[in-house]
Amino acid sequence: VGEDAKLTWTAQSGSEDPVQARMNAPGKVIDFGDVATAQGVRISREGGGVRVTALPHAEDAVEAEIRLDRFWGGSVQGVRLVYRDEAGQAVRSESLGLPAGGMIAVKIQPNEFDCLIERQN
Repeated sequence: VGEDAKLTWTAQSGSEDPVQARMNAPGKVIDFGDVATAQGVRISREGGGVRVTALPHAEDAVEAEIRLDRFWGGSVQGVRLVYRDEAGQAVRSESLGLPAGGMIAVKIQPNEFDCLIERQN
């Protein structure tokens, strides 16, 4: 490179922040197969149940639909949802019949840390 050579840099116009590009700002529900949600959740097995944890712990309610037949297989008559705080103490619970298609909706409120879905036959 000669003495007269200059290096210039020009930012791309219209390029979005790579971190923001990975966020779901419009809140669109995304179906991941076993889980459909607009927020971040972690799904894990706990005993004979399925634990849904809100990630990160949000200021607003976190909603997700879980396809339980992928976790349990076979026929499930109903489920019990136990919403718990960060200490693992039950805040509220409800029993539901399992709808056709095996999808169950959970809504974790800001004062709740997770939801344990227990199988009832």
